Amino acid sequence: SYFIKDCQTPRIFEQDGMQSKFLKSYDRLDARLEITEIIANEKINSLIIPPYFNCFRELLGNKDIFFQEHDDGNFMLGSKKIFDAYLPRMRALNFEYASSHPQSGGSMSKVLRDTYLSLDESQFKKIKDQFPKYQFVLTEQGHALDYRKIYENNLWIIYDLKN
Repeated sequence: SYFIKDCQTPRIFEQDGMQSKFLKSYDRLDARLEITEIIANEKINSLIIPPYFNCFRELLGNKDIFFQEHDDGNFMLGSKKIFDAYLPRMRALNFEYASSHPQSGGSMSKVLRDTYLSLDESQFKKIKDQFPKYQFVLTEQGHALDYRKIYENNLWIIYDLKN
């Protein structure tokens, strides 16, 4: 079943026909709760998540999330201190609002997803070096990185950047 609208991922595949496949796989409450429980059980304190998924910050309230599009962008508008903290994180993910597509219609989320899934080991190493407390990466199945996997199922992979 689908969950509350604010937690659903923006409709990012309307143009290429993958909408229902993505929704049926990733945009289910049980899929989100399963991975957040794994993260909690792995004693992960801070991690990089796919920034195009909504509600990870809410579901992992006691974890330090690297960057989550939409919520963090709204917070950035309200405070220079928050803006200064999150802008380098956005840039580390090769993303900036000034050069992105509009949020309506889902095209910004699709570009952000494509950009995130194109990040490779060298880019995550740079992120780890610049932001050393972020030692773990959550990503979609199929995003192959040459780091040790601490968890993997049919949807998600958690990589340990320390090794």
